[in-house]
Amino acid sequence: MFRLLSIELIKTFKLKQIYLSMIGAVFFALIVFINYIGQTSISAFMIPIAVLGNLTQTFIIVIFLGFAAYIYGVEIQEETLKVLYSKAISAWKFVLTKFIVGIIYLFVLIYIVGGIVSLISLAFYPQIDWQEFAGENLISAQQGFKYLFFSYSLQGLGLIFIICLSITLAIIFDSAVLSIILTFFIMLFSYIGGNIEFIRPILPTTYWLVWQDIIKQNILWEQVLTSIGILLFYSLVLYLLAVFFYKNKEVTN
Repeated sequence: MFRLLSIELIKTFKLKQIYLSMIGAVFFALIVFINYIGQTSISAFMIPIAVLGNLTQTFIIVIFLGFAAYIYGVEIQEETLKVLYSKAISAWKFVLTKFIVGIIYLFVLIYIVGGIVSLISLAFYPQIDWQEFAGENLISAQQGFKYLFFSYSLQGLGLIFIICLSITLAIIFDSAVLSIILTFFIMLFSYIGGNIEFIRPILPTTYWLVWQDIIKQNILWEQVLTSIGILLFYSLVLYLLAVFFYKNKEVTN
C-alpha cells in the first residue's frame, strides 16, 4: 500500500494541471489584498480569513480542487488502466490510494495559500484584535495563529468532500474535464437548492463553510464537528461508489 501510494504521489505531482491549479489558487488569493490597500487599522489575521471566505463562498475553490480529477485522469491519458487491471490491484486499494493522494493535494494547496497570504499580511499589517465572523465580539490577537490554523485545517477536512466527488466522477465518466465541470455545477445547484427548506439538511453546501463557525470568540465546536462529520460521511459514500464503478469498469485500452 505504501509503495503504491508513493508511486501515485510522484505521478500526481508531476502533472502540470496540479501546479496550474495551485498557482491559480495563490493568484486568486492575492487579489484580496486589493481591498485592503491603504488601510492600516486592519488586523493581519483578518486577511487570511477573508481569503478563505473568498475561495469558498465564490466556489472558486471547487474548480481548483476539482483538478484532483486528474489524479485518476492521468491513467486515462497515459492509457495505463489496462496495465493496472492486469496487476490485479484491489479496487478498494486503488481508489483509496487515489483519494489519499487527493487529500494530500488538498492540504498542500490550502496550506500554501494560507501560508503565503499570512506571511504577506503579517509583514504589512499589525497583529491586533479582530472581529469575529457575523458577530460583535473581538478575537484576541494572541490567539490569531490558533484561529488561522484551525480555520484552514478544519475547513480542509470539510473540503475532502470536493476531492472525493471529483475523483468519483472522473472514475464514473472516464473524463477529468467533465468531472471538474460536473463537480462545480453539483455544488452550485446544491447551493441554489439550499433555498428549498425541506432538502436543505441533506445538501453538502449546508455544511461546507466550516470556517464560519470557527471564527467566533467562542468556537462553535459542536456545529464544526457536526458539519465535518456529515461531509466525511458523504465522502465515504462517494468512496464506496467509486470502488463499485471502478470494479465494474470495462477497460478497452
